[in-house]
Amino acid sequence: MKKSLSRMNTNELRDLAVELGADRKKLYGTSKQSLILTIDRLRKEAASKENYIIVDENDNVMFGGQHYTEAGADRVWNMYNGTYEDENGERYIYIKKAEEE
Repeated sequence: MKKSLSRMNTNELRDLAVELGADRKKLYGTSKQSLILTIDRLRKEAASKENYIIVDENDNVMFGGQHYTEAGADRVWNMYNGTYEDENGERYIYIKKAEEE
């Protein structure tokens, strides 16, 4: 189970912010509340970039509708070499920009 941000100490929050892309040097001397706000902002920014999905040639959404960044979708496509095989046979897969909800 994930530990809530309010229960983390300052070092744990700083480490999490760095994992999300913040500059560690700029975080020193930052209050716990400011770190929590920074983490929330970084998470929202990351989620807004995840707007690509993988579909097959019939435009059926693949992999449970998982959303990816453009680079993440490219990695998935490359991992399968553009084709996906299951019990229904082999299908070509494509990267598609997800529609806004």
